Amino acid sequence: MKIPYIFIISIFLSITLSSCFEIKEKLTINKSGEGNYQLLMDFSQSKKIFQVMMEMASKGDGAIGGVVMEDPLGGLDTAFTELSTELSTIKGISQVEAIKDENNYIFGIKLDYTNVESLNRALSKMDAGNDIGYFQSFYSFSKGKLDKSNSFNLSNLIKEIYPDEKESENEEMNQELITMFEEVKYSLEIEIDGKIRRSSNDEAVLSDDKNVLVYSKSLKELKNSNINISNSIKFK
Repeated sequence: MKIPYIFIISIFLSITLSSCFEIKEKLTINKSGEGNYQLLMDFSQSKKIFQVMMEMASKGDGAIGGVVMEDPLGGLDTAFTELSTELSTIKGISQVEAIKDENNYIFGIKLDYTNVESLNRALSKMDAGNDIGYFQSFYSFSKGKLDKSNSFNLSNLIKEIYPDEKESENEEMNQELITMFEEVKYSLEIEIDGKIRRSSNDEAVLSDDKNVLVYSKSLKELKNSNINISNSIKFK
């Protein structure tokens, strides 16, 4: 069964990029329960690596492991474009668009949702891995309250790109990949159309204007099943 394109690209990038990058989620929700969502893979700190790869690709000598790589920017664009087509078929999801910022090396996807159930279906499809019937309720909503479950909606991406710690053929390279993975930063920003009155997760940082919460971790931390990513947010 085919692995989603976003995971394939993530594996490739985790192997080829030696600089840090960030994975950013942003969820905006209004008082009626609708809003928008975006996922960004921010490689702005890896510009020099990208530039070298693009130059190699243009000369026809960009080979990794004997496989000639094409323009990495084109690969990312294709991955998110195809994902946007798949998400557009979900009821309650609209305005799906692949994001491609070539100047700042930021790629991703954004969409509008009419209710949290539709959002859950979109997030489940993004994280499906090889399981076609996969579905998770990552969020629930009632008037004045948004609940984030303790399930991580990018868990399959983390599983795919995390190096195998038991790999012994090239221990030094494997350790470098693990170290690089540990430096990857993840953040979830939740913006409410109103003022946030309470947040149950003490690690989420509230903005001064009290309408934005930001939760940040490394991908290594998120791989730990004991970590708490749940949150109950009350707002008015």
